[in-house]
Amino acid sequence: VKEAFWSQVLGAPPGVFLEVGGRGSNAALNRDRLRAGWSYIAFDVLPGENVDLVGDAHRLSDYVAPNSVDVIFADQVLEHLMAPWQFIVEANRVLKPGGLLCLVTPSSCPLHAEPWDFYRFSDHSMAVLFNQGTGFEIVDRSIAVPVVITPQVVVAYAERMQYAPAFMLTSVIARKTGETSAQWQAYDRDCAFGLYPRERG
Repeated sequence: VKEAFWSQVLGAPPGVFLEVGGRGSNAALNRDRLRAGWSYIAFDVLPGENVDLVGDAHRLSDYVAPNSVDVIFADQVLEHLMAPWQFIVEANRVLKPGGLLCLVTPSSCPLHAEPWDFYRFSDHSMAVLFNQGTGFEIVDRSIAVPVVITPQVVVAYAERMQYAPAFMLTSVIARKTGETSAQWQAYDRDCAFGLYPRERG
């Protein structure tokens, strides 16, 4: 899915490209990847290398004008958001009609960047997050990188886990089809313990 996304982006007329979770050298490669004419904005919860705009992705429209962005890209970010559904609503608000959003997030993955590691997603999750209610249609979605899960302690049904299908990554490309009607009011940053880790490559 990520390759298909980049093919669409690089073949499209230049516009505004917003990378959420844009801190670090890996994200800086995406800035360089875009051809002339694109306006690249790196948004992150912390300042650092490559970051243009610091803020809370749950309140993206407080920092980025509504209907002003052509493309949103977030790689390994969704699992670190306390309320990822709220981010989806905010992404809809800042995207132009017809704008694209691409997410890559773990399905099976060790805990990381603790204590801000909240969720794992299957490809079935994407139909719940991207639909008419949130103002999107799914263009493509996939699971990738097969893995074997082997428990260290044998409990009921654990002996079968290594034979069950499991994947490391879930990806989605979604297109904004309309304004969102969804709202969630329960997001409270104070519910999380500690601070988001500063280290990020």
